[in-house]
Amino acid sequence: MAELIVTSLAEVDIATAFEWYEACCPGVGTRFVLGVDAVLAAVARKPQAFSVRDASHRMAMLDRFPYSIYFLFIPEREVVSVRRVLHFRRDIPKRI
Repeated sequence: MAELIVTSLAEVDIATAFEWYEACCPGVGTRFVLGVDAVLAAVARKPQAFSVRDASHRMAMLDRFPYSIYFLFIPEREVVSVRRVLHFRRDIPKRI
């Protein structure tokens, strides 16, 4: 299993989405975070199973929420660096 490192930008993305969902409907934010946790666990188990976004980044989609997790996998160190957690409609920054 790869080590997961969640960047501060990804943490802000998750917290912002959590707050938005909780404001809309209490409890949905918690389900969002549980969904993120489930996908992160799958990424840690088998990072190479997820689609390649560009030369260095991969992408994993959440099941019940319109969000994707963008990450780097460093195979020689068995490390996954989670860069961003973004809504599908949000423009992906050139540098994730």
